[in-house]
Amino acid sequence: MVSFFFSCSPARRIPDDRYLLKKNKLEINSKDIPPETLTGYIQQKPNKKVLGLRFHLWLYNMANPAKQGWPHGWLRRIGEEPVVYDCCNSGHGLWFDKGELMSILKRGSASGVETPWIQWLRQIFPDADAPPPCEAS
Repeated sequence: MVSFFFSCSPARRIPDDRYLLKKNKLEINSKDIPPETLTGYIQQKPNKKVLGLRFHLWLYNMANPAKQGWPHGWLRRIGEEPVVYDCCNSGHGLWFDKGELMSILKRGSASGVETPWIQWLRQIFPDADAPPPCEAS
């Protein structure tokens, strides 16, 4: 029973050119920006773990995607879809949908005081009216 429980790869339903997000690591080169101010901007969260295992992901993977009835629909409902790593190489690892960068920069300017985070974004995207296009890798 134990070998059956651990035999399924958590990434088995993810295409070969994509990756399961296992953890987020935030590296900041500036001492002016405390890491806790940026953690709220991280959109992707790894699959939750129970006793060190991605139990909900395992439940989701146990369901047959071609079937909807019992127990497959139930397993997908209580399980958790795999979180696939999403990256934007041309944005220094940052991924902004259309308008998000402009919205963040406008909010930072409207307050009257630009935080180090906003200043850093302006350095990366000097032409904020036309941020570089992002391509998934």
